[in-house]
Amino acid sequence: MTVLDMIEAERRRCKHGGRYWMNSSKEVAAVGAPWELALGYVELTISTTCACGVFSFSVCLDDTYDFDPKWLKTHRFPQGEVYTTLVWATQNALRCGWRPYQITGCYHGAECTF
Repeated sequence: MTVLDMIEAERRRCKHGGRYWMNSSKEVAAVGAPWELALGYVELTISTTCACGVFSFSVCLDDTYDFDPKWLKTHRFPQGEVYTTLVWATQNALRCGWRPYQITGCYHGAECTF
């Protein structure tokens, strides 16, 4: 199930589920192409609200982008683990100067009520 599918399911629940007032918050570990080989996952926080039958949502990302080998202890594909380990080893051996950085941000959306 994708993030968009999750948001759509909550929207339907707001409109047709008899839940006139509701709040929901979920933490989701997700990854999509082309990053599934190099990144283990990113964590998204999905918050949804149904107030008076009007649906709104926010999706927030707070993650560190880095090459961090997990030595086959995550759901990362073995091929992705090899690539990540090679980049990590090259970075450390050659002192390429690459630095991890933090990615933080939110996207907010609401259903139009015309």
